[in-house]
Amino acid sequence: MLFQMGEGDMARASVEFTEDGHSLIRALNQPDIGSFVHEVGHVLRRNGLSDEAQDALEARYGIF
Repeated sequence: MLFQMGEGDMARASVEFTEDGHSLIRALNQPDIGSFVHEVGHVLRRNGLSDEAQDALEARYGIF
């Protein structure tokens, strides 16, 4: 399970990848829209973005 940490080391959101291939995103402590976007990013990385999409995200936002 992956967590996005907020102020005071409190997890804002998490994503869990189940054995049957599903992804479960949880809102935890004071999540915001950034928490959701962050966790969706984990799902996209795990489920495979094309090389071109990863390159574009890295160039534009410095991620991957």
